[in-house]
Amino acid sequence: MSVSLGIIGCARVVSRSIIEPLRYCPGVQVNALASLRFDEAAERAKKWNVANLYRSYEDVLRSRELDAVYIPLANHLHKDWVVRAALENKHILVEKPVCLNVGEWKEIRRTCEKLGSTCWKRSWFATILGSRPFGSGYRIGDLATCSESGQQMSRPLPRTVEGEYRRDPTRGGGVLLDVGSYWIQFLQAVLADEPLRYEAESSFDGPNGSDWTSKAAITFTGGVRAEALFSFDMPYEALYWLTFEGAEVRISNFFRASLGAFKITLDIRYLESGVMEKVAFPSQNYYVNQLSFFRNVVLGRATNLPIGEIEQRVLWMEQCRLAMQTKGQSDRGC
Repeated sequence: MSVSLGIIGCARVVSRSIIEPLRYCPGVQVNALASLRFDEAAERAKKWNVANLYRSYEDVLRSRELDAVYIPLANHLHKDWVVRAALENKHILVEKPVCLNVGEWKEIRRTCEKLGSTCWKRSWFATILGSRPFGSGYRIGDLATCSESGQQMSRPLPRTVEGEYRRDPTRGGGVLLDVGSYWIQFLQAVLADEPLRYEAESSFDGPNGSDWTSKAAITFTGGVRAEALFSFDMPYEALYWLTFEGAEVRISNFFRASLGAFKITLDIRYLESGVMEKVAFPSQNYYVNQLSFFRNVVLGRATNLPIGEIEQRVLWMEQCRLAMQTKGQSDRGC
C-alpha cells in the first residue's frame, strides 16, 4: 500500500519538505502538482518526475487518484484550501501555521471531523525529541522542576521582495506568526502546564507595517515564564534554553534538522557542581519524520496526534498576536 500525494503550490520549501524526504519514505508517491506559475511548475514536475501537472489547485483536489494533498501556500490561504481539500475527501498535510486564528481552526475542525479527513501538521520539536513534558512538578533526575524557558529564532530576510507574503500582514505575514510557531511547538513538547498570561510587543517597523522583530512571553500555571525573541533583521540564531532548579539546558541550532539528517544536542550545565554534559539524539531529519508519520496515519499504521494539540497551538499563537497588537496600539496612543 502507498499514499498518492498531490501538491498545490510551488513554494521553495517543497524540495526540503517533500521531494528529498521521499527517498527515505517508501510508500509515498507524488503524482500531481498544481501551480498558478505554470511554466515554473512544469520545470519542477519534470525535475521531480511528477506525472500530472495542473494549472488549478481545484483539479488536484478533484483527482480520484490522490489520497492526500500537501499545502505549502501563503499563510492566509491555508484555511480555505484545507477546507476545500477536506470537502474532496483528501487527507491534508499543511505547512505551519495551519491557520491564522481560532475561528478559522473551528471551521477546519468541523469540516474534517464531519468528512473523516486527516488535517495534520505535527509539532516540529516532538518529531525530533518526543513529547515527554518537562513541566512544573515533573522531575528529570538532578534537573528537578523547570522554572524558566527561552528561545531566540532569527534569520535575516531582505525587506524588499515583491509579492512575498511574509512582508504583508494582510496575508499572514510577520515574524511572530512565521517563526513563532516553532516556539509554541517547543512549549507544547516540554511543558505540561496551562498558560495564565500572554505578553508580546513589536515596533511594527517591517515592510507594510509588519512585525519584523518581536518579543513574546507566556506565564504558565506552574510558575514557568517562557520568553522568546524573533527577528527577520538579526543574524541567524536558533536557540532554546531551559532553567531548572538543578541545571541549565541549552539546545543550539535546533533548526538544523530541517535541512538534513543532523543530531540535536542538549548542553546541560549542573548549577551546583558546574559540570557540563552533552546529550545527543540520533541524527534525523524533521521532514523525513513528518512525512513518514503522515504516511503511517493515512495508511492506518499509526494513530493521529490529538486534534486538541493543534487547537491549543492556534489559541496560544492567537493570544500572543492579540497581546502584541494591543501593546502596539497602546504605544501609539490609539
